[in-house]
Amino acid sequence: MVRKLLSGFLSILFIPFLANAEIQGISDLGLCHPQYNFKGLREQFKGSPVIATGFLDNTFNPKGCPNLDRLLRLKKKIILRIHVINSPGLRNKRLEPHEIHAGVSRSKLDSQVRKLHPAFVSKYAARLNALNAQLSKRQGNIQLLVSPCLECDLSKPARMNLLMLTNLHMPNAILVDNPLKGSCVSGVLCERHGDTKSGDILDLDGISLSEVNINLWRKKTKAKYLRLAWQPCNNGLKKGQEWVPPTKRKNFCNQKQIQLSRKFLLN
Repeated sequence: MVRKLLSGFLSILFIPFLANAEIQGISDLGLCHPQYNFKGLREQFKGSPVIATGFLDNTFNPKGCPNLDRLLRLKKKIILRIHVINSPGLRNKRLEPHEIHAGVSRSKLDSQVRKLHPAFVSKYAARLNALNAQLSKRQGNIQLLVSPCLECDLSKPARMNLLMLTNLHMPNAILVDNPLKGSCVSGVLCERHGDTKSGDILDLDGISLSEVNINLWRKKTKAKYLRLAWQPCNNGLKKGQEWVPPTKRKNFCNQKQIQLSRKFLLN
């Protein structure tokens, strides 16, 4: 039944009309963590006309995302990009038990997604429905972008199925493909991470803003829509810190790091 429904969506995946504004934002992947510095988020966007940010669903907090509720109550326009599946955790065999793809290999997950395995489809749909329930609290003045898989190394057919499932459950969201390598799925926004030259969304994730010449990075890159800065503290880590399970991280952005983000946004 799901396969029949999805077959009808192949023709309606499309890139929406978006002005080439190169909006500046911050990649707050750890937003949902209970110790995330939400006051700092408000401060970093002080003076900015829009709050442009993004987070990773579920990974940092198995009990939900109260900070998303706080974000949705803010009055400024919000541009929000959400990653649903934690592919780096899968790739590095570091998933925590609450993550919906825990306990399977990359190849096994790829097979399940390509074949639309009912158990996985159900878990993925549950995450989307949980997000819908929270996002429904925001009445207007928000642009929602959903990336089914963060730095994804699943095959293109699997990513296409994830995009179609996302479209089925979140029809008002703008779809985003964020492959680790290779080309993006055509007809949706293309997100690239690190020191990349072009894409619809550019996220510095993996290269700290403190190590980047902001003006040079802007000049040498071309984001058609959105450019997101990043620091390790956005993931709850100190610079150079060894890996810590996301739920146990404590080193979210301090005042100095918040001010650096603010400088990027206002520069």
